[in-house]
Amino acid sequence: MNKRFLSVMSAAVIAAAASVTAFAEDTTIHPKGGDPFDVTPDPSSAVSAVELNIDPSYTVVIPEKFVLTGTYGTKCTGSGELSATDVRLEEKNVIEVSVSAVSGFNMKTSAASEYNLPYTVTGSEGAVTDKAAGGVVAEFAIKDGEQKQELTFETDEVPKYAGSYSDTVTFNIRVAQPN
Repeated sequence: MNKRFLSVMSAAVIAAAASVTAFAEDTTIHPKGGDPFDVTPDPSSAVSAVELNIDPSYTVVIPEKFVLTGTYGTKCTGSGELSATDVRLEEKNVIEVSVSAVSGFNMKTSAASEYNLPYTVTGSEGAVTDKAAGGVVAEFAIKDGEQKQELTFETDEVPKYAGSYSDTVTFNIRVAQPN
């Protein structure tokens, strides 16, 4: 009997120790205007905040390369399109595209060549005049769908030597206030 009694008592203790969840309705009185003595709040008015956060989004496509063409004895030109799709930004902002080149916008036929063939990049925002720093060539406004802007590359002089000239241009994209 002692063993049976101990087993029943053990079961009762375990059952009593088990947690029981109870729910009660919130009956707290929230004073109107923050006054702890005003316990008669007006149920016809209340203040609450409503928030919505939408992150900026856009897609900008830059061509892999721009090819310049021309005939012997003339300046060479080439163009290509930048595009932006589904530009969603904060009010009064734009996507600003700028270009720069470590070479200062000078093409070469090889790393060992001495002759530099200078060129200029022109976009909807005008020509890049500060070749050491680069500059803005395009802006895209808030808009659904695709927007396109043309960039033109032109040699500043007639090439002096035959060869295959190239340079690397870096495109920088940022959200900015329009000019």
